[in-house]
This record gives sequence, C-alpha cells and structure tokens, in this order.
Amino acid sequence: MSSEKIDRTQCHVPERRNMLARDMFERLLELAPDAIVIVDGSGRIRLVNAEAERLFGYQREELLGEPVEMLLPERFREFHHGHRDRYAAAPRPRPMGIGLELYGRRKDGSEFPTEISLSPWETDDGLLVTSVIRDITERKRAEEARAQLIREQSARAEAEAARVTLRAMIQASPVPIILVDLSGNIQNWNPAAERLLGWTEAEVLGRPIPGAPDGDQDNLLAVLERVRQGESVLNLDVRRRTKAGQWVDLSISAAPVLEANGRPGGMTWVLKDISHRKRAEASRIQLAAAQEAVRVREEFLSIASHELKTPITVIKGYTQMLAARISRPGTDPKRVTQIIGELQEQARRLEMLVVDLLDGARIQQGRLDLRPEPVDLAALSRRLLTRFEQMPERTNRHRLIVQGPDTVNGNWDPARLDQALTNLVSNALKYSPDGGEVCLRLRDIDPGYVEVAVSDQGIGISAEEQKMLFQPFSRGGATRSIHGTGLGLYLTARIVEQHGGTITVASAPGLGSTFTIRLPRTQLN
Repeated sequence: MSSEKIDRTQCHVPERRNMLARDMFERLLELAPDAIVIVDGSGRIRLVNAEAERLFGYQREELLGEPVEMLLPERFREFHHGHRDRYAAAPRPRPMGIGLELYGRRKDGSEFPTEISLSPWETDDGLLVTSVIRDITERKRAEEARAQLIREQSARAEAEAARVTLRAMIQASPVPIILVDLSGNIQNWNPAAERLLGWTEAEVLGRPIPGAPDGDQDNLLAVLERVRQGESVLNLDVRRRTKAGQWVDLSISAAPVLEANGRPGGMTWVLKDISHRKRAEASRIQLAAAQEAVRVREEFLSIASHELKTPITVIKGYTQMLAARISRPGTDPKRVTQIIGELQEQARRLEMLVVDLLDGARIQQGRLDLRPEPVDLAALSRRLLTRFEQMPERTNRHRLIVQGPDTVNGNWDPARLDQALTNLVSNALKYSPDGGEVCLRLRDIDPGYVEVAVSDQGIGISAEEQKMLFQPFSRGGATRSIHGTGLGLYLTARIVEQHGGTITVASAPGLGSTFTIRLPRTQLN
C-alpha cells in the first residue's frame, strides 16, 4: 500500500468517529424519557427529540429553526428574550427543581407546568443550550391535593377546637344556651338551661327541646329551616312548659354554627325568661281595658241619663198638661189626642233606647243570637219605608225611595235586618235636617250575595270621625246636638257581621253619606 493511500485512510477515521458519535447521541436523545430541545445562541431550535414532539404537539419539521419562544405562553415571550440574552452572556448549568414557576405551551394553545434544566456547551458552531423539559402537571395536582387535605385537616382541627371552646363557654355561661343539630335534636344543654326549664342534660340529649305546647311544631320547623339556610332568628317569643309543669314565656334567638366549609353544622339557641315582662304587659293591657271600661261606662251613663231624661221630662210635662186639660171644662178633644200621640212617641223612644242598650250589652257578652229564615229583603225594605212615612223623623222636606229588584230572597234574621236598616234610615233622616232624598237601594252582586245601600243628602261625616264610626257610643262633633245614644251604627255593624256580611261608609262633610251592606244569601248555621 502506497503512502498516499495510507494518509487518505487515516484522514477519514476522525470523520467516521464523529458520525458514529453523532448517531449515538441522536439515538440516546430519542431514548430519553424527558423532552429535550437544543437551542443555539440566537435562540433558535436546532434539535428536538420524539418526547418533545409528543409533549408540545408539533412535528419535528415545524420546530427546527424556529425561535424557542414558540414553546412558551404568549405572556412570557417578551420577557424571555432578555432572559435568554443574559443567560448567553454568562452560561451555566441550571438543574431542575429550583422553585421557578415555569409553563410550556402546546400547539393547540393549552398550557402546562414544567420543570426545565439547562446545560450549555460550546461547539465549533458556537454556544448550544440543551433544555430538558418535564411536564409536572400530575405532580402539581398531587401537591395541590395534599395541600388541600392538609388545609381541610387543619380546618377540621380548628373547628373541633372551636367547638370545644364553645361548649366550655356555654357550660360556664349564666345565660341559658342550647346547642342543637340541624334536625333540632339537643347536643349540649348548659346548667342555666337546666335551672330555667328543670330538665338535666342527660334527660334531653338527642331529643328536641322539651316543653313545647301543642300546635307549636310548625313554628319550630320554620326556625330550623331558616337557620339551616344560614339565617339568624332573633327575639322570637314562645311559651314552654317546665319539667315541673309551669309555663314560662321565653324570648329565643337562634344562630347557625358554621363548619370549616362555611356551611351550618348545627345551631345555638339562646333563651331569655321574659315572664316578668309578659306579666307586666298583661297588667298594662288589663289596666288599659279597665280604664276603657270606666270611660265607656261613664260615657254610657252620661248619654243614657241624657237620653232617658229627655223623653221622661216630655212625658212628665204632657202628663201634667193632660191632667189639667181633662179637669178643665170645654177641653178640646183634638188637643187631648195630640198630647196622647206625643206621649206614645216618647214612650216609643224610651222603648227603642232600652232595646239598644240591652242589645249593646248582649253584644259585649257575645249573646246576640240570630234566628234566620227565608226573607224577601225587597218587601222588608218597602214595609220599613212605609213605616217611616208616619214617623216624626221624616218631614215634608224628605223623600223616601226604594230602588232595585221587586224580589230579593235570602236566609236572614228578619227582625235583626229590620233593626239594622231602621238604624240606617233613621240616621239618614236625622242627619239631613234640610231634607232631601233618602234612598234605600237593593242590588244583586252575584248568585251568592246581595247589596243594600242607604244614602242621604245630609251633613256628611269627616274622614277622622269615620275611623270610630262603628264603635259603641261614638258620635261626631257635628252630631252632638242631635239626640241619640251612639249605639245605632255599632249595633248595625255587629248584626251585619253576625250574618257574615260587611258594612262600609262613603261620606264627606256637606256631601251626604252612603252606608253599604253586603250580605251572603247562604243558609246560616
């Protein structure tokens, strides 16, 4: 072999060795379990392995020659240029796990947390940097799960410590406090609650709060539901029976006890004995009722004495006049007849006054009975106005009118309805001193109801006086000069209510008044 051939052969040996080394390096690169990206000094990708293709979702040809920033989320790309330049000026190995929050970006735009190690090496072509990239998504999830578990354990421990502290405070509290679960069963019952209600904790644990009266279950369930929703219930007045059988008035406030997750896990009930306050309130009510009774009695005596005195005085005077005329020769029989008529009228007024007073007393005692029967209300109304044509309340300036159907049938107490309508028509005449039309109007509302309205063109009633119109002995300032007990409208309203009906008034000073009664036709029980 010539020396020329030997030299040529020796020259090809390093080249073959380099090719073998490069081939071995690329094979090892492909076998690596982590993604590997090799970048040159300008930041462009020179080599990637199969794992890098899989991790980032690109084909190898799409990556080679491209800036490495395409593998980063867009929000990091601008800063990465400066970071890369500083690293190229002072390259050094950087191991994984040094606490940096790093993220990669796949071809589809999704991001994932990473750990990256950097290894610089100088070549004949300049600086190359090998990046070993590891997807740590699963590790992050595991770490977060562990952290969440630790947080929950810590929260449970804190909640349990808080419960222990709360129970200790409740036991030491002078205020009656009860801990219950979300079903309303007692979990803790402090000594103050035992002193108030009499039961020991051992007797009530696991049970609802004892001593509730019959029918109170709905109120308790409503409170439980509100507290279960996270609300607090303050100052709810209830009654409870003690173990000894005595009733106590309590003010209860309930609030949720929150678990570590922020949801109610139970509730506290704070009890306050308000029996003294309730007794004081009852005494005040009784005192007010007694004072009102005295006021009504005095007003009654004042009105009754005045109303009784007037006809008695008239009767006394006419009796004396009648006696004198009868004993006198040539007495005029017409005048005697007139005097007897006045006596009869005053006797009728006395009778009506006594009837009103008795009915008022019956209503106060709840003894106003009805005797319903089939009634033609239209016929009753016509008879009533015919009767008023002959009464002194009606003057020549008044016109009495009935309007409505010829027949209005229903099931009512005819005597009581006559009494109610008599009161309304009598008032319409009395409080229309200048005369005018007094109209009794009947109307069918529907198959089940009828309406009766009595209207006048009299002095009217102010809005303020209307508020007390149907109270006993109520008389407006403008009507005090007109005789009456103040019982008529009170009795009328109670009679209408006893029939299951309603009565309303529409009036204004100087514009007259209309009283409207609405009655059901149905058979009364």
